Amino acid sequence: MKFKSIAGKMSRDQRLTLELVSIQAVVALVIAALWLLNGFDSACAALVGGFIAVILNGFSAWMTFRNMENRNGKQILVAMYVGELVKMVASAVFAVLVISFLSLSAFPLLTGLAGTYIIYAPVAIYKQLKMVKI
Repeated sequence: MKFKSIAGKMSRDQRLTLELVSIQAVVALVIAALWLLNGFDSACAALVGGFIAVILNGFSAWMTFRNMENRNGKQILVAMYVGELVKMVASAVFAVLVISFLSLSAFPLLTGLAGTYIIYAPVAIYKQLKMVKI
């Protein structure tokens, strides 16, 4: 019930972004479930990789949408680029740190990370086309 009240106050773009990040979380869980066939450690690595992507996409969206009503188009575009840059750098740093310090397998972690990022574009395009009703 609380989710509906929060979603009711969001713009269309914010709702779309929340939906996309939620879909990414589901994809991260599916990828981890598939890696479970290879063992629990692989599944954990894939899940960590997937949720690195989910958390960083959520952060990037927050960077873009915070105080949006008080900014012009150029400021919003700059916020998007800064959010994307931070997301890319942080993804690489977190992946290296997790592989190094948590001793997780690199390949499952990277497939979780990449798979979660890759699903974003087709789903976003589909959702935009559905909103425009082309």
